[in-house]
Parts: sequence; C-alpha cells; structure tokens
Amino acid sequence: MSTRNTMPMKRCHASRGRTLAILLVMLMPMSCARDPLPHVPAFEELGFADGFDVVHQQLRDAYEELREKPRDAHRNGYVGMLLSAYGKYTAADVFYLRARMLAPEELRWVFYHAFALKELGRAEEAAEAFRKVLSLRPGRLSARLQLAEILFQNRDTQRAREMYEAISVEYPERVEGWLGLGKALDRLGDKDGALAALQRAARAGPRFGEVHYALALALREQGDEEAAAREFAAYERTAKNKISIQDPLMSSVIKLSAGDLPHMVRADQHLRRGQTDEAVNSYRAALAINGDNQDAWGGLVDALARADRIDDTGAAYREALDAGISYRRLHLTYGQALRRWRQLDAAREVIGRAIELDPRYVEALTALGEIELELGAGDAAVAQFRRAVSAAPHDRRVQLSLAQALNAAGRFESAAGELELLMNDPEVDQALTLKELALAYHGMQRADEAIETLRRGHEAARKAANISLVKAIDALLAEWEKDRA
Repeated sequence: MSTRNTMPMKRCHASRGRTLAILLVMLMPMSCARDPLPHVPAFEELGFADGFDVVHQQLRDAYEELREKPRDAHRNGYVGMLLSAYGKYTAADVFYLRARMLAPEELRWVFYHAFALKELGRAEEAAEAFRKVLSLRPGRLSARLQLAEILFQNRDTQRAREMYEAISVEYPERVEGWLGLGKALDRLGDKDGALAALQRAARAGPRFGEVHYALALALREQGDEEAAAREFAAYERTAKNKISIQDPLMSSVIKLSAGDLPHMVRADQHLRRGQTDEAVNSYRAALAINGDNQDAWGGLVDALARADRIDDTGAAYREALDAGISYRRLHLTYGQALRRWRQLDAAREVIGRAIELDPRYVEALTALGEIELELGAGDAAVAQFRRAVSAAPHDRRVQLSLAQALNAAGRFESAAGELELLMNDPEVDQALTLKELALAYHGMQRADEAIETLRRGHEAARKAANISLVKAIDALLAEWEKDRA
C-alpha cells in the first residue's frame, strides 16, 4: 500500500482518538456527579448490641424496611432519625448523607444532617449544611442560631456578631440572640456593648444560669463587684437550667425514641400543668424501660408528694432504694415532702443522707437548717446555714437564713452584723430583712432602733402586698410599744 493511501487512514485514526478523548472528558463530570451512595453499615455496626430490647427491635424494623428499598430517601433518613434519637450520630451521618444524595432539596434531611455533624464536632461541614438549610428556608431561626454558634466557636467572631445582632433585632424576646451578641462583643473588645447586651439577655431569660454567669463576669470586669456578686448568686440558683435551641424538626426526632426520654419529657410537661397523676404514669413508663433512671425515680417521688399521696410517696422512695438508687435529689425531694407533712425527725434523717452524698449541697443544707429551726435547735440551725454560706458565698438568701438562725439562737449581735450587710440588696426580701434586723436590735436592748426598723419593715411589706408579714409585724409592734409604754 502506498504512503499516499495510508496517510488519510492514520489521520482518521488520530481524529477518532481525539474525538473519543474529548467525549470521555465531557462525560467525566457526569460520571463524578453519580458517585455511589455511601455503604450501608451492617446492623451490628450501629452500636445497639446492649440496648433495650424495645429500642433494638424498633431500629431492626426500620433497618429491614430500608434493605427492601435502599434507594428510598425517606427510609434512609428515618433510620438516621432513629439513630439520632439515641445519640448515635456517627452512624446517623451515613444515613442522612444517603438521604440528602437521594433527595437533595428535602429540608429535613439537610437539617438533621447539619445537627448530627455539629454534635460530631465537624464544625465546617455543619456550618455548610446549616447554610444549605437557610438557602432552602431563609430566615429559619433555629438554623441561624446554630450557624451563629458554630461561627463563634470557630473564632469567626465578626460574622457571629452580625448574625446575633440581626437575630436580636428581629426577635428581641429571645435570650439566645442577646447572649450570643454579648459574648461576641466582649471578645471583640466592646465591653460596654457586651454589658448592655448581656443585661438584655438577663431580662429575656432570667432562669438560665449561663446568662447570669456571663453577666457576672462582665460586671466584674467593669468593676461593679456588688452587682457581679448578685449575678454569681443567681447563677448558683439557676445553673442547672440550660438554654436549648428548639425546633419542630428536632422535636420529631425526640418523639421517635422508644427509650425513657419521651416519657421524661411528657412527665415534665404534666408537672408544669399540675397533672400529677399523668406525671406519675409517665415516670412509671420511663422506669419500665430503664429502671436505673435516677431522675425518673426522683420525679416519681416528687409527683406523688405534690399530690399529697403520703403512703405512695414513701413506698416509691423505698422502692428506689431497693433498686439501688441513692442520689442527692431523691433524698432531698422526699425529705422536703416529709417536712411539709410535719414529720420533722424523719425529714432530718432523710435530708442528712443527701448531705452525706454531697456535703456542699446548698439546697439540702438550707433545708436541714430550716428543719432545725422548726425543731427549736437554733445552734444546730446556725451550723447548717454556715455550711451553706461556705458552699454558696454569693447567695444572699442563704445569708438571710443564717441571720434568722442567729436570731433564733439568741446571737443577736452576729445576726445584726449579717443583716446590716443585706440592707438595700435587691436579691433579698427587704421587708423580711428589716423585721429580722428589728428582732436583733430588740434582743440587744436597743428598743427605739428596733421599733423604728420594724416600722420600716411594715412599710416595705405593705408595698410588697405581703399581708401575712404585715400582720406579723403589726403584732410585734403592738407588743413592743406596749412594753416601752
């Protein structure tokens, strides 16, 4: 064959090769866009080998349904939701990712995945997922708060500040916006702005400990030690109350739990509504699943006590002890109920068990001090209140209780010294403080000062509409003025 005849064929082969290469390059993005779904872990890898039977079966059923239709977005996402309900976020991540790949515009799978990533500490991925949520549902408050929190934790403080500021303007009643703004401004060096924002946070969420703690630090940095001490005391009273960013989608996850959590949530709701019988049933349901749930035992005793079911309360307390449950809140709850029912010696013994478990348990120390006062043991009461003050040195109400005990023990000068420090302190009842100070002065034979102070207490009680205290002060005034005459 001549060269003349072969050259076109070579050019043709080369042309075909180039065309094929171009086609392959063009097809590569399409091929990459069809990445296979992440592999479904074996059921045994999900971490429920030692779980409750009811939980194990619940997840097994959902897993088997997924195996029937492994490319169903809902079935993948539902398994992820179940895993999230039990805190198995590593496994949930896989199923949420599968659900998102199968249904990229489905809001809930993106939201649940974002939350799981945040729980796993994968902040950048979580932030990107929350941004996707906001692209699907602009303005969704829970996603904005979660994203702002991640930005702040990752030291992207300026962007976090901008988000928190916008939230505070749109939702001035929400504590999360003001608290986040205060923390961001503080880190950026705007101390006055931070203090103002944290004061707004305290007005919006006075029951949350972290708000009072942040405000206390800001006040102390500004040199206002007295106001800072009040906020530290408020923190000690509210430390257990945590801010939780609520969202209906996350509520749907919690409701899936076949464990004890949903029953605990329902029990708390019943108690808030005064539905003690329903609360008892919910606590019992939680204990049927998890007999080691200390909070459920404590809640059961509390609910029965609120209903004044005296025998049932005692039986539940003993049942908890027989189950090996012994924690401070359980003992304090039952002890307080016994005190209310005037079984003071038994109450003293039970609350003493709480203090044995935690010698710095302020609530128990205060309760025991009050019982000692009711039993007429003034010195014993003073000892308990001094321990309480040592454990909570910024709690003005505990200091007032100590002063009352000192009065009851006849140690009037010490009582007066404590009470004079509490004058004009907004953390304590000023009418009661004045009454106790008057008692101390009276015990010190300072009759005129006692009567004058008692009259001021009467006026404070009247302004506060404290009728019972007004009557008590009236009786004392009549007696003292008669004695002076």
